[in-house]
Amino acid sequence: MKVLGLTGGIASGKTAVANILINLGANIIDTDAIAHKLAEIDQPLWKAYASHFGKDILLSDGNLNRRKIADCIFKNPQEREWIDRTAHPLIREYVEAEIARLTAIGEKNAVLDVPLLFETNFQDLVDVTWVVYVSREIQISRLMKRDNVDRIAAEARLRAQMSLDEKKKLADFVIYNEGSLENLEKAVKAAWTEFLAL
Repeated sequence: MKVLGLTGGIASGKTAVANILINLGANIIDTDAIAHKLAEIDQPLWKAYASHFGKDILLSDGNLNRRKIADCIFKNPQEREWIDRTAHPLIREYVEAEIARLTAIGEKNAVLDVPLLFETNFQDLVDVTWVVYVSREIQISRLMKRDNVDRIAAEARLRAQMSLDEKKKLADFVIYNEGSLENLEKAVKAAWTEFLAL
């Protein structure tokens, strides 16, 4: 089975590319969805967060207060490092099991959708890497609009991640997402056909 590693940055359009790939018949392994599943009440990440941050990190219904966690990550690099050290091994274990499951049932491809593909060394699980790329200005503009934040907040979030320019240098292939959705669909279809032919 061939595995494609898909990455990007905040507001780069990685989700749009993943949705196009789903429509093309790709098996998507979404690490954000996995992280959410592991953070449900009494699951491994939930237990780790509740133990580390205390009851203040929980909402009245017992679920994690994701906004509070996000604030901690953006404001405190040490907390971000702790979360990364805690979450990534659990997510990786789940991903490896899912790749094994897809292989066992005879699937020929999988797309590993990972925002922090290079930062977490998940690229060693894949055969080819794609990065969804937009200019920094477009990224800031989309992020401000999407999350209803000002420019200062948007730039702070981008600084907390590896830049798309850095990811672009590390990727095997770049999907440019600065035009229309129709253009994006054409680019993804062409790149996917090429990937399947490898």
